[in-house]
Amino acid sequence: MASSISWIKQHRAAALFVVVFLAGMTVNALGAYTGQIWFDESYSVGLATKSFFDIWRIGAADVHPVLYYWMLHLVYLVCGKSILAMRLFSLVGTALLGLLGWTHIRKDYGNATGILFTFFVLLSPWGIQESVDVRMYSWAAVFTMVVLIYTARICRGLLDKEGFDGIDLSWWLIAFGFALASAYTHYYAAIGAFACMFVLLIVVVYAVAVHVSGAGKALRTFVIAALACVIAYLPWIHAMMSQVKGVSDEYWIEFYFPQTVYEFLEFPVRTVAINGIIKNHDSNPLGPLPGIAFYVLLLCVVVASVVYVVTLLTGIKNHQTRSAQLQHNWFVVGLSGKLSMPVCMLYSTSLLSAGLSVAIHQSIMQARYLSCILGAACLALAVLFAKLLEVCDSDSKAFTTRLLGKRALLAVAVVSYIILGGVNQVQICNASYDWYNWAVVDYYRDVVRAKDGSLLPVYAEGNIGDTIVAAAPLSMYVPEATITIPTEKLAYEAYTPSIELVDDVIAHAKTKHGRMIYVGNGADDHYAQEFARQIGATVVESKTFWRPYKSNMWTISILERS
Repeated sequence: MASSISWIKQHRAAALFVVVFLAGMTVNALGAYTGQIWFDESYSVGLATKSFFDIWRIGAADVHPVLYYWMLHLVYLVCGKSILAMRLFSLVGTALLGLLGWTHIRKDYGNATGILFTFFVLLSPWGIQESVDVRMYSWAAVFTMVVLIYTARICRGLLDKEGFDGIDLSWWLIAFGFALASAYTHYYAAIGAFACMFVLLIVVVYAVAVHVSGAGKALRTFVIAALACVIAYLPWIHAMMSQVKGVSDEYWIEFYFPQTVYEFLEFPVRTVAINGIIKNHDSNPLGPLPGIAFYVLLLCVVVASVVYVVTLLTGIKNHQTRSAQLQHNWFVVGLSGKLSMPVCMLYSTSLLSAGLSVAIHQSIMQARYLSCILGAACLALAVLFAKLLEVCDSDSKAFTTRLLGKRALLAVAVVSYIILGGVNQVQICNASYDWYNWAVVDYYRDVVRAKDGSLLPVYAEGNIGDTIVAAAPLSMYVPEATITIPTEKLAYEAYTPSIELVDDVIAHAKTKHGRMIYVGNGADDHYAQEFARQIGATVVESKTFWRPYKSNMWTISILERS
């Protein structure tokens, strides 16, 4: 016991990191043990059961690249179609992102920034929202954060005294290798990686212009690595162009002004749950406290930003921050700075996604996608608030009162962040573990069987973009009951054979007699009634079920056709 206490005293930073990491991972793991899935997760599960080749073929018709699905396929090969295993796989990505705070951020930015980075990552409302989803976001965040770390290292190396000779070749390989992995995981991740590479290119070109040692080698290395990435991405280019066309023709994301703008500007804090709390739509045991914490946190970020800028400008004016790097062009040095790189990744991704939305006449702006660059947002927060501690340590005792105010500001920000992350996780867990989530599954499992035990025909027609939201998860819960849907969309082959794709579901249903089931998404049986009219059937019974998990309303109808 005494030796443990002694170790903690000698390694306070390491001990604090361990506490932050374990506490954060515990909070994130709370939502991993639900068997619930929603449409997007059901797609991940379904596609992961296919072969590597089929994942490429079918995934090319979806809206995301396929690297994550290949990774998830490996989990499937080991653990089978286990929702828990797939959720824990996402949680591993979250853990790795948090560990970067100690293994990399601490070494590059200092103990305080490293620990704060891990804290902001693991307690982020958006991070928690996606940490155990059976989706690619936690792993995309790892890939893009590695790109940011190593491109920043290369930039600093080029602007240092040693120039190219001070840069390890492995940094180039890691930076461009993970940029390629980012591009094959999610398009927002690709944009984030591109932003970092663009900054790196500016620094490399500047280094060549001012004759930094080995700058020519750096430029050749950049060009070769970039060409290698382009060549490695060529097999996916055709699929990407097809996906862009599909998105422009039939995508579902809508842009809401000013809500969407707020969600982007206030990432990674403003989630759907937090948004409900702010607008007083959702009740919580802490009453108005989370809403207050949200605005207090935003104020703390603004104040910390002002402190950071003032401190930086004062240091430059007083020649306190003069270094080999600051002898160079201030814009280039600033562009590759501690705060600039993560901010550039975060807001370049936001701006480019907005530009692409305008170009294809369809919004692709969804705050959830920014989870791919969660690390950049959290690093920016960590750098800002670590500066408060740096100022506190460097100022004289004459400013004790002012310093206490800065420490208090950090404490208030940390407490506010904990409140928001905690409330967000409570909301998630309440929805995930609500018993009523299973009511629709249990009902469907009962009615889909005839009295003799045989399975009834099941249909989902109407607006297939809506109906598949209910049909897809049910096809995973009760795979023995085949659901017939009318579509030629290759992407939905991920659900075969539990979902059968046909050209004309009406003609298919007209070959059946007796009782059948209709699965619909929404609060009424409008589609079921229309379907029954077209095939000459009657609706015997319709039941609507509210699923708290991901806020879905499903309607199951029993039809009779003579």
